[in-house]
Amino acid sequence: MKEVDNLYKEMQKLAGEDLASKIMSLWENNKDVAAFWFFKPKFSLGNKSPADYCVEGKQEEMKRYVGQLEHTVYP
Repeated sequence: MKEVDNLYKEMQKLAGEDLASKIMSLWENNKDVAAFWFFKPKFSLGNKSPADYCVEGKQEEMKRYVGQLEHTVYP
């Protein structure tokens, strides 16, 4: 459980509070699933993870991506 908490804190640090909150909402406030999703590469992101995008300073792109997922508009 401590590992999940550390991953979640890292997600908050990289993504920022607003994006981290949107990601948590997307995964029904399940820290484990949200953190796993955030750090896992996605085909639709060119095999990069959302974390990779955030490290590159692309949080706004991730907000749009998460918004598309919320509304089931898959990129």
